[in-house]
Amino acid sequence: KPERVPLVTEQENPFISRYVEFEEEFTSNFKEPKRVIIVSITLMTQRGERAYKLLEDSKIPLRALTLATLSEFPLKQAIEPDGRLLLSKSLKQALNSEISARTGFSPIDAVLITRFFIQ
Repeated sequence: KPERVPLVTEQENPFISRYVEFEEEFTSNFKEPKRVIIVSITLMTQRGERAYKLLEDSKIPLRALTLATLSEFPLKQAIEPDGRLLLSKSLKQALNSEISARTGFSPIDAVLITRFFIQ
């Protein structure tokens, strides 16, 4: 006997973006003496409530990893015209690999840099 299947399923819309904002900015030294980078970031996920909750609950370890990534980021890349984009990709890769190592799941779709300052 054929089974009835609803036309519309009650799944989450995969295109709804959720944002996790770090309230405090990140300040880190470059390896070059007397050079500092200051950034503010927001993480974007389109992977549902589970991913959003995971990011919210992981803010402290993600903050530590972000600072470590910033301290290793080369000044030469940061001052290039697309330095902001390069840093965003580097942070996305580092943060997703850390979370994936613990959970097997990569929740971050983009790292949005809302403030970018090199001194």
